[in-house]
Amino acid sequence: MKATDTPVIHPLRKWRRDRGITLLEASGLTGVHASALSRIERRQINPRPMTKVAIARALGAPVGRLFPAPGADPLAPRPRRKPGRPASSRPADPQTP
Repeated sequence: MKATDTPVIHPLRKWRRDRGITLLEASGLTGVHASALSRIERRQINPRPMTKVAIARALGAPVGRLFPAPGADPLAPRPRRKPGRPASSRPADPQTP
């Protein structure tokens, strides 16, 4: 890492620290070993999707806040759909019966 690079705190670590939860406490809540949580927070390992869900549920956080998609800003507000609009605006495939 260069001196000019600033490490970005993993959202999981920020969420946990903002609430005063230690790694050991988070481990007890989530059932994930403290060393594994630490490695997740240091971006050394990427947990399986179900583990991400279990961690988020145990810590009372949305999964997308703790584990945002690559390149996504976890603090950016999510766009809302207008009521009554379909989830997809793509036209139906004309080749399907």
